[in-house]
Amino acid sequence: MQVRLLLFAGLKELVGKEVLGLELKPGARVQDALDQLLKEHPAASPLRSSLRAAIDLEYAELDAVLSEGVELALIPPVGGG
Repeated sequence: MQVRLLLFAGLKELVGKEVLGLELKPGARVQDALDQLLKEHPAASPLRSSLRAAIDLEYAELDAVLSEGVELALIPPVGGG
């Protein structure tokens, strides 16, 4: 199944893209998408434990099941001041 992956802030900078298409097996979870992203872009691994996920604009846990065509956003912490 195809999932549209949106990357923000430092994660976008480490991967070098804002939007990616991921091909995942049916029944894949957010964690599976994250694992695939980090396998393909290991430089982003330091952010793994601090990322938040959202599926179609709704925050989601890592064990949430994805479906065909969803938009999955991975959001690292953002500093400000």
